[in-house]
Amino acid sequence: MPLKPQPAYPTVPIPGALPGDGDPFTLPQGAFRLLVSGSPEPSSPALVSWLAARAEQVVAVDSGATACRRADVVPDLLLGDLDSVPDEVRSWCASQGVAEKTTNWDKDETDLELALDFLEEETPADFTAVTCGTGGRLDQLLASLGSVASHPRQAPVLVEDGMLALVLCAGGRRSAVRLADVGCVAGTTFSVIGLMGRARVTEKGTRWDVESKVFPALSNQGVSNYVVDPGQAQVSVEEGIALLVLPRTGW
Repeated sequence: MPLKPQPAYPTVPIPGALPGDGDPFTLPQGAFRLLVSGSPEPSSPALVSWLAARAEQVVAVDSGATACRRADVVPDLLLGDLDSVPDEVRSWCASQGVAEKTTNWDKDETDLELALDFLEEETPADFTAVTCGTGGRLDQLLASLGSVASHPRQAPVLVEDGMLALVLCAGGRRSAVRLADVGCVAGTTFSVIGLMGRARVTEKGTRWDVESKVFPALSNQGVSNYVVDPGQAQVSVEEGIALLVLPRTGW
């Protein structure tokens, strides 16, 4: 079997590419709101700052306020039970005039779930970006995936230093993605993971094309495919919900 080709990205800077090391992916087109969540291993200040500068609204979700403070990003809203927000950070938010929406700590929902619920009630943007939402704790990672998957109307996008991931929902606001539109080239690695039961997935222009294949939730069947024909490469979901994951490591 021939070796997998190494992606050949342009040597000139790509407008709108995510900052930092790794493959130069781009966000989907459109206006978005940013949720800065509170994972134990947050995204870099450079990424938080870059996303915030492009977002229509920035919501710090509980200890996501600390990530905003480190990035010198003043959020529009601080939301959550605030049990993990240091006093110094909360005082800084108050000094910057940041509005607060506090919740009771004695609750079933995570603060990220409540933040997504809050945006669900707002006039929708083209998508919701979530950063600082997946690092450091397996339980919180799985809960974060469940939360974004249960809000397909917001076409959620997870953005971390090491990956870009898009929720695809059959019949939802984003059910398909042309991989070139988010910066993929020949050789770019991607994975598709079924969420919330099962997903029926079609992949074209790839090393291992599939047609209406069922991916059970969290199965390994869609891991580590790669782009062959960037002009035709596309992932679509005809049933259920799936996560398209683009690792920025390249391999």
